[in-house]
Amino acid sequence: MQKNFLAIDSYRAHETTTPTRRIYIERTGTSTKGDVYQVSYEAAVLLGRTRLPLLDAARKLRNAGLTGRLEMYRVGDQAPAMVADVEAASLLTVVDNGQTSATFARYQLFEETAIAPIAANAGAPSA
Repeated sequence: MQKNFLAIDSYRAHETTTPTRRIYIERTGTSTKGDVYQVSYEAAVLLGRTRLPLLDAARKLRNAGLTGRLEMYRVGDQAPAMVADVEAASLLTVVDNGQTSATFARYQLFEETAIAPIAANAGAPSA
């Protein structure tokens, strides 16, 4: 029984020493795939347009070297809509193929090299 209390105390100690980051989201419109949001962090726009505000913000914060607890608030709300760890959330994305329910999946960086290069004269009439 003592072991469980140590785990809880350890978690609480980690929770109090880990910085909490707050982002604020505001719905700015819709796309064919759902709502679109603007994300603010420390009174500055972090993301101007995103459909995955928590996960995309986590990636931006992690890339800036920031870690810790991430709380996402809707503008005007007093309680967070979602809470996650910056590093853990930065590794996730949402997959919605229209055939099954939306699910979390491992985020993969889009590689520009995955697209075949377009020839400089593609589409130009041949002489």
